[in-house]
Amino acid sequence: MITLHSITKIKGRGKRRHLVLDDVNWVIQPRTHYVILGHRGSGKSTLLNIISGQETPTKGWVDRRGIVSPTGVLRIAKALTTVSQLIRDVAEVFQTDRYQLARFVEQFAELSGSMDTPVSLLPPPARQKLSSALFFGIRCDLYLFDGRMDKGMPGLKEKIKAALEMRKKESGIVVFTSHPHTVTGLSAVTGLLFRGRLRFFETFESAVEVFKRLPAESEDNQNEWAGQKDPLDSTQSHLSEES
Repeated sequence: MITLHSITKIKGRGKRRHLVLDDVNWVIQPRTHYVILGHRGSGKSTLLNIISGQETPTKGWVDRRGIVSPTGVLRIAKALTTVSQLIRDVAEVFQTDRYQLARFVEQFAELSGSMDTPVSLLPPPARQKLSSALFFGIRCDLYLFDGRMDKGMPGLKEKIKAALEMRKKESGIVVFTSHPHTVTGLSAVTGLLFRGRLRFFETFESAVEVFKRLPAESEDNQNEWAGQKDPLDSTQSHLSEES
């Protein structure tokens, strides 16, 4: 279980200083699936990074109990780090069997002839496969996704779908996306990020209905929000008590 306590995040300086997350409270229950909808600039990636520990909140704290999926794992590879060395390093960080992880990566990413190749020299398609293989190859209590659930090269999409089906039977999943049509079959608790606040809805359909009516978010238009009525105030009947 992961608990977010009054998470607030402020970014930028001077006139560019803006509130990204505003007093977010959320209990992510074990083996539960969530979809968090939000337009570009709503703070989805920031919230994901705070949950995973890659960013720290300006205020508030996160209580993590369990293993959270690796994100941006290829960034830890140094210039000459080979695929095998990266697998060893990731296995050590996540305290998992490196030989079992290596077998999964080799099969999933089809890298049997490239295990001693520096990660930096892999072509982009191979790097994408490697990243996905390391993501799914580690048994985690919570998997975090950012973006479209239907992206990826032909062949890789099918592997990701199969791996997701395998992992979601035993683990929690949170998908942060601005593309609700890509998660219609996930059967998840649905929340919506808007103006830094996270609200949950009784049904996926009611969240999508509200999401489609919300204005886009960006640093440039945040001043326009001042004094305006929150468009979610008129949708209270659709909100759940999840948060």
